[in-house]
Amino acid sequence: MSSSQRQRALSFFQSLFGNAGSAQLPPEKKYTLANLAKLHGSLAQTATVTEKNKDAVVESIRAIAELIIWGDKHDPAIFEFFLEKNVLGVFWRILEREHTPLSVKQQLLQTLSILIQNIEAGPSVYFILSNNHINELIAHPFDLSNEELLAHFVSLLKAIALRLDRDTVQFFI
Repeated sequence: MSSSQRQRALSFFQSLFGNAGSAQLPPEKKYTLANLAKLHGSLAQTATVTEKNKDAVVESIRAIAELIIWGDKHDPAIFEFFLEKNVLGVFWRILEREHTPLSVKQQLLQTLSILIQNIEAGPSVYFILSNNHINELIAHPFDLSNEELLAHFVSLLKAIALRLDRDTVQFFI
């Protein structure tokens, strides 16, 4: 990959994931199991998302998605950690709380959509789709009167629909 191609790919991911938080770490520290464990730990310890901590939660969710997608292509241990620590369960716990700020719910929907669209390893896709969290997410009573939340929800549904085949459709029946 040429230097200009790498820069375009980096710009693409920065447009998806932003430039804050762990994005400021050098790649050798950013894309590590230790960084994922740190991000997971901070989210898992967050009992309630408030106006004071919502930006940190959004950034942690965003950075976890970036790490998982990178790990899917470069380091299977990262996705194994994602499975072992049931990070989807942590996401769901945050999402289902009634008073979770809208920006956090939007980031969670966007993150799940991006994960479903970008995970390439077959078993990883099967895990994400087979996990009952996705079914609960689809049935969750979101306030879809908010157009931005609605757009993220529709994007997630589209990402799921594009991943359906004869093997994955069974997870939704």
